[in-house]
Amino acid sequence: MKETDRTNRANRIIFRLSDEEFELLKSNMEHVSMSNREDYIRRLVLYGEAKVIDFKQLEKIDYLMGTVANNVNQIAKRCNETRSIYETDIHGVIFEVKEMQDNFKKAMMLIAEAVGQAYKSRSTSVLTSGHSDRKLS
Repeated sequence: MKETDRTNRANRIIFRLSDEEFELLKSNMEHVSMSNREDYIRRLVLYGEAKVIDFKQLEKIDYLMGTVANNVNQIAKRCNETRSIYETDIHGVIFEVKEMQDNFKKAMMLIAEAVGQAYKSRSTSVLTSGHSDRKLS
């Protein structure tokens, strides 16, 4: 937490939970991959929910971009060394770039959909991938 956040948050709230409530809190935090209890509860209070958005598609795109960049660098190196380029190299790079663009568009649509769903409802439910919604009472 930033120091400015602490100075702007002068009000402290202390409350107690039963063992069952505390286990539910911990379980819900694990499902949304959060370890900071204060941040989790603050998100529930401020936004009415804490949700998981899966960014695995972005990791795939990052990998694909890396491979395309590597191929472009290899072609550029070959061009600089031989002062020529093969048409198949150009077509290969064009194909990979188009494939990457398609994957990027699909991933962005999935992310936009997930973000839209995350902010559509304003309940205290915890959205998790593969887990049922749970509510803190």
